[in-house]
Amino acid sequence: MKTSLIALTLLLLAFGFYQAIFAAPTEQTMGDIQRIFYYHLPSWWTAFILFFVNFIASVVYLRRRSPGSDALALAAAEMGCVFSAVGLTTGPLWAKPVWGIWWTWDARLTTALILFLIYLSYLMLRRFSEGEQTPTIAAAFAIFGFLDVPIVYMSIRWWRTQHPQPVIAGGRGSGLDASMRLPLYSNLLAFLAFAALVVWFRYSVTMAERRVEQEEVTRALNEGEPSQPSNVRVPIASSLQFQLTRSLAAVAQRGPGNRQKRNAASIGGRHLHRFLEGLSGVQILAFVELIDALVERFLGGEVRLDIEAARQ
Repeated sequence: MKTSLIALTLLLLAFGFYQAIFAAPTEQTMGDIQRIFYYHLPSWWTAFILFFVNFIASVVYLRRRSPGSDALALAAAEMGCVFSAVGLTTGPLWAKPVWGIWWTWDARLTTALILFLIYLSYLMLRRFSEGEQTPTIAAAFAIFGFLDVPIVYMSIRWWRTQHPQPVIAGGRGSGLDASMRLPLYSNLLAFLAFAALVVWFRYSVTMAERRVEQEEVTRALNEGEPSQPSNVRVPIASSLQFQLTRSLAAVAQRGPGNRQKRNAASIGGRHLHRFLEGLSGVQILAFVELIDALVERFLGGEVRLDIEAARQ
């Protein structure tokens, strides 16, 4: 299956290259340099679609906290940056012979550069931040960053820029010659296929890495191995918090002021849950041993945390 998808993608890329370089007619005014158009425009369209996928996945993650949505958002943003970088590179290569300049700070170019920097910042946030709230902050940042996509698209309609008026869907008098449509759309299809293939691979790798980390957490909890990475969040925090809260509430019922003590135990359990989520496997093992020792000393062993039960 994978081999077939790779072969199909390579075939589409080869066909698009042939159409853009050899089959497409030479433009009368700009000459052969205009052939960059068949790569410049599809690269930006592909980037916009990938940023839209990132936007949808980020919204889903904020609503459901789904690890799969987070992995998809990351993979889409990575490829979106790649294709926007292609667009930012092919643009000046096309502009210099035609406009006589490499770059100008007009609305289209400026907003496009800002878009690239926004998602590059998103990737840097994901790469260098290891806090528990990183996926949530990144998702919110991605939703905010997507607002620049329609601004980039509409900039040549809202302001006067160095770019010409829209060729496609630009109103009366606009349009693309029929002989140019196949080279353009074949490259767009090839870029989309390539982007989907790489995003799928990247998503699969990310999910596999997270499964490995989950297995390392479980093994560290079972065997007490000190090799657990410090940035891996422990999935059993909720269960341990429930056990401790329930046990503390049971102890509280035997003395005066039962209701107030039960409420205090519940509140303390919620704060404990937030604390446990930020610990690594080795750290939570040490914490559990400390709690057991304190309970044995002051409460006679009436509160115990069962790691194996929590893991199951």
